[in-house]
This record gives sequence, C-alpha cells and structure tokens, in this order.
Amino acid sequence: MHKIYENIYIGNFIFLLGVVSERQRLSSSKESNISIDLYQQTPADPKIGDFFSSLNGRNLIIEFKKDVESIDDKEGEKQSSLLNCLIGKDDVELQKISYYSHFLGVGVNDGGNTADIELKSYLPYKDFEPTSFSMQEFIDSYCKGEEVQFLTKEDRAIQSKIGCDSNRFSEYLELLASLYKSGRSSSTGGLIVNISEDGRINCLSVPDVQNLVIKLSELNRNIERASPAPSLTPKNEMTSSLKPKGMG
Repeated sequence: MHKIYENIYIGNFIFLLGVVSERQRLSSSKESNISIDLYQQTPADPKIGDFFSSLNGRNLIIEFKKDVESIDDKEGEKQSSLLNCLIGKDDVELQKISYYSHFLGVGVNDGGNTADIELKSYLPYKDFEPTSFSMQEFIDSYCKGEEVQFLTKEDRAIQSKIGCDSNRFSEYLELLASLYKSGRSSSTGGLIVNISEDGRINCLSVPDVQNLVIKLSELNRNIERASPAPSLTPKNEMTSSLKPKGMG
C-alpha cells in the first residue's frame, strides 16, 4: 500500500479536472478555448494574487486532508472560528459563498493504487453531515456550471453553482486571512481554482493554504488595479503515483 500525501490527491484532482474539461470541449457543438494552467508562486511572480482576484468566472478554494484521521482538533477550532467570523460580519451572502466556494477534500483510498476524494463544504464539516461529492461529481458540476444543493448549518438548502465571482472571492480570502493570522490554524495543502467564462481553467497549488491566503490578501491590499498584468510561471509537468477512480 502506498503512503499517500495531500499533494497526490491534489495532483489527481487537477488531472481529472483537465480530463473532464477536455471531454466537455469535444462533446460541445460550440467552439471553445478550454485549457488548464497550473501556476506556482515564485519571487518573480509578485502579482499572482492580483491575477487570480481579477479573473472573471467562478473561483473556489479547497483544503485537502489525506484521510479522515488527519482531521484534528485544530481543524475543528478553525472551522468554528470561521463560522463566528462570518456571523460577526452579518453578511448572509458571504456566509452562502463560504458553502459553495470553500471546500474540504478528504482522501479515500481502498488500500491499493486507486484514490478518490470526498468533497464537502468546509464550514459545516464538524457539526453534521453536509452534502458530499465524489471527485468526479464535483468536477463535472463545476465544469458544466450546474446548480447543486448545499446544506447549511441551519439545515437549510442553498441552490448554487460551485464557486463565486472574483470580487466576493477576494473578500472571502481577506476574511480567511484575518482568521489564519489569529493563530488558530492547521497546516493544510490546498488549491485555488478559477474557471473563466471562456473555459480556461487556472489552478494555484500550495503545500500550506493558510500561508497562501495571508500572502494573497497582503498582495491585494498593496496592488493597484491599474497595474500591469502579472508574470506567472506555469508548471509544465505533473505526475501522480495514483489514478483517480473511474479512470483507465
């Protein structure tokens, strides 16, 4: 049995994201310009935060855990703190955005060379069993722009597409940054994804999503919107030792 880390699940997610988007392109009667770009943050890319926050389309953030046993008490404290921050903001729409734009992806492995990810809204994870998605279901709905149902802490249902626009996403990242700076954090690998209106998919993968969120919020406060477009470094190669379930 392979020892599986969060970055392997992240790699599988990005791989399947590319496969699904290409399948949709091939089955569409319309011409589309679908591509998938994976970026890394380097010292030469100081404006990457501005780049992601200014993209059109739908944005989301996923925090990954290798298995359910790795979800410790710190994660529960962080989730409770996030809920309190959202309630304190008295912004019902921002609370809804959390449910359909911020997710926890937990690895599921059968003991062999296949892996899946169970994705749930991050906010209510510790309090009750919210709506969950397999990796295939989640990516299919996200790429197609389908409305899906999310259960909230109050046991109410929200119908929405997965992901939110850049302005509100930047606001949500700012709230997360204030939470993570408070010291109630738990190191987690993560992924920020954008699917633009023309079908282009942009991904930013990091080993510590808390540090990324803090850096992005600092960059966004210091960068004027009129500044030139950022320089980004695409990763040209990505491999994984596992195959997503359902893939040949």
